[in-house]
Amino acid sequence: MGLFPCTGASLVHIIALLISSRFQMGSFVGLASFAPTYNHEQDNFTNQDKYADECVVSVCRMLLNKEKEMSPSRRNSAYAHLVIEKLFGNKSIDLCGIFPPATDVQSEQQPFNLVYQVINSKSLFFETILEADDALSNELWFAIGQQADRSAQPTSISTDSVLMRIVSFYVTRLLPIESTVPNIGCGPLVNEVGHRKRTPLDLFLPTSPLVNSIKLESQEFYSSALHPRHLTIFCNFVTVLCNTSDFPSANRLMMLRYLLKQFHVFCLYDVGDQDTFSVKSSFHCRPSFSSHLYSFLYTFLEQCPTTCVFKDLVQCWMTFSRPWRYADTFYPTLSDQEFLRGPWMPFIRVHEKFYRILLGKIFRKAAMFNLTADTIRVVRAVAEFSWKEPMVMVLRELGVNARPHTRDLLERVSSNLRSSKESVLLTKREKRSFLQFLFGVSVSPSTNENHQVIKSVEDLLVEADANMGTHFVTQTNLSTTTNTNSSSTNSYYAPFSETPKRAPRLLPDHVRDPVTGLMYLTDLGKRQVWSGERWV
Repeated sequence: MGLFPCTGASLVHIIALLISSRFQMGSFVGLASFAPTYNHEQDNFTNQDKYADECVVSVCRMLLNKEKEMSPSRRNSAYAHLVIEKLFGNKSIDLCGIFPPATDVQSEQQPFNLVYQVINSKSLFFETILEADDALSNELWFAIGQQADRSAQPTSISTDSVLMRIVSFYVTRLLPIESTVPNIGCGPLVNEVGHRKRTPLDLFLPTSPLVNSIKLESQEFYSSALHPRHLTIFCNFVTVLCNTSDFPSANRLMMLRYLLKQFHVFCLYDVGDQDTFSVKSSFHCRPSFSSHLYSFLYTFLEQCPTTCVFKDLVQCWMTFSRPWRYADTFYPTLSDQEFLRGPWMPFIRVHEKFYRILLGKIFRKAAMFNLTADTIRVVRAVAEFSWKEPMVMVLRELGVNARPHTRDLLERVSSNLRSSKESVLLTKREKRSFLQFLFGVSVSPSTNENHQVIKSVEDLLVEADANMGTHFVTQTNLSTTTNTNSSSTNSYYAPFSETPKRAPRLLPDHVRDPVTGLMYLTDLGKRQVWSGERWV
């Protein structure tokens, strides 16, 4: 019989218990091994952030010690080279990822404060940049562009980073708005940065000149409102940002947009001195970076592979091509003749190719992309040049007719709209079920985004029909209705509003007992007999 006599059933039971216990032990071991792995990954991220902060702190301390060894009045190009190499050119440091401390308790040892202390616009480093030759400043601008390209931070977050804030202060130093400002003293670093309600990188606001007029520095900061050397350094900055062999990153394009906006703010701000304003107007009409910017936009608008980069490039073009938005004069209150006599018109006439050639490229490229939220913003922005003032007035003054291009673009958009509507309708049919119809179902983010895109396109077509005399809305609705009816005939799925192809089957008037074979009348059959409709 054996040492452990048992039946076949009990043997199977014992084997099952052994397998179950083995599986449970394996599960416990797996969970136990997974937990340290998960914690280890979290520790790795924490250690990486800690290592990056320690790297920034050690580099800044080394640079501050080097600065203390030098005389405050001495400008040392070797020290500036060292700062560019160790801070801007360091691939282990992401200056777009260093932000102000979130806590109220400020510390001088915070990475943001240390970096700001080394490279702020009044530091020994930047003073050396201003007094050195073009080679040193161009080296700095190139390193800043490389920092922007290497960073993985999205623009919505990197706007508040130390790199973007430093760039905004550099540009404000190079292109000051006023020659004299009230002496507000030189407060602490945290107060100086923290009192700014909005970053200068908030673009396309009607009040943007006022935002840039906020006095952030002390009186000695503005030694001159118009320094030819500073204008040259600024133009070199724009030129360096436009010279890249790779597709520009979103952070680089955001930085370029800010420089172009501040260029208009500086040139169109009237300080009350006619001679100064005349020099500014001359600089506004013929900046040395104009040809580089044109080649940059011409090349990348033609070769742009994605809608995100295309949107950012178009925003750079619009910032440069709409200077009246950044003047201290409230342009909506001006008459047509007053607008055409405005200080921005010489700039517009000199840069005619930005409107005649680049606008045409934007029209043609926008028609190649599918309908997305970014694409619709671009389409609306360029389509409004055909009916919205003062863009219509500007193009009329230049002899440019954008309406044929706008009509072609909107025809392509309306065609894509019909396809999008059909796709959304088909998705609804495929996901339809009795339980979803009865209890409802939550809308997915992609479906919600598609509905928003369709709504934006429909609003744009309505506005175009009202201003251009077209009939895009009628054509789109008629085509969509025709396609829906034809597809409903051939498709397995039918829309909710479709008329049934045949009457539904009637309930049986009798049933047959499968055992006895006898037939019994149902309630319907009884009513039919009682009413005389049928005979038994």
